[in-house]
Amino acid sequence: MNNKPALIMTAAVAVLAAISLIFAAVILTKGNNGDSESNVTDDRSSATDDLINDAVPEELFAVAQRLIRDNYEILRLFYLISYDESHFEQVYDNPPEAVNGYYILKRGVIDYETVDEIFALVDSTLSQESAHSLKFGDSVQTGGNGSVYTETDGKIGVNELYQPLEYDLTWESVPVKLFPMGEGEYLIEIVLNGKDGDKVEKSMSMSEVGGGEWRLNSLIY
Repeated sequence: MNNKPALIMTAAVAVLAAISLIFAAVILTKGNNGDSESNVTDDRSSATDDLINDAVPEELFAVAQRLIRDNYEILRLFYLISYDESHFEQVYDNPPEAVNGYYILKRGVIDYETVDEIFALVDSTLSQESAHSLKFGDSVQTGGNGSVYTETDGKIGVNELYQPLEYDLTWESVPVKLFPMGEGEYLIEIVLNGKDGDKVEKSMSMSEVGGGEWRLNSLIY
């Protein structure tokens, strides 16, 4: 019996499996005061090195891992983190007062000293258009009344109307898939965990923006 068709089909399946390889487990947790930790590990046991290199350039795995890790950090900072009066500066024992609609965040509440540091993270992760909208546009989390953060007296100002998003997906042990879409563009797919144990698939493209730099075209929620 001629087994060539079966062998060809087996090879084709193997190549497709390599292209859609689950290559990372991203473990992300949130601390009590908005601190976060991330641990990114490779998981490429389902394909040989040759098949991996043929399907997706090796360096892009690290790029996608970094983008997904930083995507979560941005999501946490702009949508998920909770603030209360204890996180804001106050004069003597008086309740915190907003300056032009923004409370001044105490140092050490988050791992950023200035708004510029937060915005640098956004700029290095998202496309120019998405980054600008997130940094300066009217946020849904403020009821459309200004951006979440601004510089206030040289410090981080948090919009007095900011409220965290009700969000029931977890980013623990997130499997990531990477698919080539065309020249300078790849599709990233992740699977998040719902509160009832269900799996929720999310996807977003990442594009090369020059100089070997890559950005997500929009934030993944």
